[in-house]
Amino acid sequence: MKLTPSQFQTFQQIGYLEIPHRVIEYDHLQQLRQSYDQVFNKLDQIAEQGWRNLSLTAEKTNDQ
Repeated sequence: MKLTPSQFQTFQQIGYLEIPHRVIEYDHLQQLRQSYDQVFNKLDQIAEQGWRNLSLTAEKTNDQ
């Protein structure tokens, strides 16, 4: 795949490109999310420090 000058400029500005098709099917994405949650839940149980949920907004993080 060769990027157009416009695509290259967009990537340089925001760090990613939107693609018109799905890369990962929804069912597989759900499996990946479950695996991710299992790993971090296990790490949270054994780690001395808690893990920060990077998907939370600052407001929700401060409330917890």
